[in-house]
Amino acid sequence: GNAVKMGSASPQVVEIFGPARVGKSIAARREFLKNLHRAAWLTCPRGESEREWLNCVSESLGMKPPTCFKKAEMMPKILACLGKGRVEMLFIDEGQRLLGTAPDASPVRLENLRDWWEQFGVSIFIFGTQQFTEALANLTHAKWARAQWTGRTQMFHLPNSMTARDLEAVARHHAPDATEDAIEQLVTHARAGDGFCGGMVAAIKRARFREDGAGPLTFTAIVEAQRQQTRADRANTLAKTVPFRRARGRSGPQTGNTADGGSPEPPGVPVPAAFSIR
Repeated sequence: GNAVKMGSASPQVVEIFGPARVGKSIAARREFLKNLHRAAWLTCPRGESEREWLNCVSESLGMKPPTCFKKAEMMPKILACLGKGRVEMLFIDEGQRLLGTAPDASPVRLENLRDWWEQFGVSIFIFGTQQFTEALANLTHAKWARAQWTGRTQMFHLPNSMTARDLEAVARHHAPDATEDAIEQLVTHARAGDGFCGGMVAAIKRARFREDGAGPLTFTAIVEAQRQQTRADRANTLAKTVPFRRARGRSGPQTGNTADGGSPEPPGVPVPAAFSIR
C-alpha cells in the first residue's frame, strides 16, 4: 500500500520484493484495480527475448502484437499509450524475470522501463522475489552500470515471515465464515510450512470444494484439506498403494522373452505365445 501510494503521488520506479507465496501478487492486483483507469498490468515473460517482452507489453496496453516482429513499428505504438492522461502506472508481476540468465547480457527490459519513467512520467511497480536483486548484483555488462538503475529506484523489502496477527487477518479475509479453531489451524499450518499465504488460500479453496458450500468451514474440513494438500503424505500414500518393482539385471532370474536381448518382463506378467522364440 505505501509503495503504491508513493508512486501515485509522483512518478517513481518502485521495487517490492519478498519471499514466494506471501501474497505479493494478490496485494498488487488489488492496488492495480484501484487505479484501473490509469494503470496497466504486465506479467513479465520468461527468457531474454526482446520480441516476447514487447509483445507482452503491447498486450497489457490493449494492442494486438503484429505477426511479423518489427521493433521500429511496435515501439512508437507503445510510447503513444504512455503518459499523463493515458497509462500512468505500470504494474509488473514476476519481476525477477526482467533479467535473463546471462550475466553479461544487456538489460534491455530495465532500460525500457527507465526510459518510460524518465521520458513519459510512468510510475513503474515491480513485484518479485529476491532473485531479481541477486541477478542485478551479478550483471557484468561492459556498457551498463548497476547505479544507472539502483540510483533511481525506491525499494520495499517484505519480511521473510508474517506475524500470526497478519496471517489471521488473511485467513479471515478468505474465510470469514470459518470457526475460531479453523482459523487457528490455518495460521499454525501457514507458519509451519513454506506455503505461507498461498498454502493457506489453497487449503481454504480445497475445504470449500469438499464441503460443497454447506455451512461454515470447520476445523475438521480444514485439517482434511491440508492433509490432502501435503505432498509428503500423498507420496507416502501412493508408495503404499502402488508397489515399486525394480528391474532385474541379467545376472538375476529372468522371465519372459530375453533370448533376443530384450528387457525381462516383470514377475507375474506372462509373455504372449505369438512373441515367443521357439
